[in-house]
Amino acid sequence: ASPTAEQIVVVEFMRRKLAFVFKELQVSQRFLICMELLIRRAQQKQAMRSLTPTFPPHHTQSRQCPTPRLVHDAMARPIPSPSEK
Repeated sequence: ASPTAEQIVVVEFMRRKLAFVFKELQVSQRFLICMELLIRRAQQKQAMRSLTPTFPPHHTQSRQCPTPRLVHDAMARPIPSPSEK
């Protein structure tokens, strides 16, 4: 590579593309690897979130599908201690 050569890494997000310009090949490769690791970690975390139950606890008696408000209210409600029952 010539001394004036630049390494360009293009990262495509949802609707945008960003170009990162590096003077050294090794630095551009390190950046690319780090971006790939970050993307993989974000995908893992998103997959774990999708496995986490978001429905209110089973002690609710109704059989209707919970609305986002019901889920939020149930998650925000403090859990009663055994002495309060």
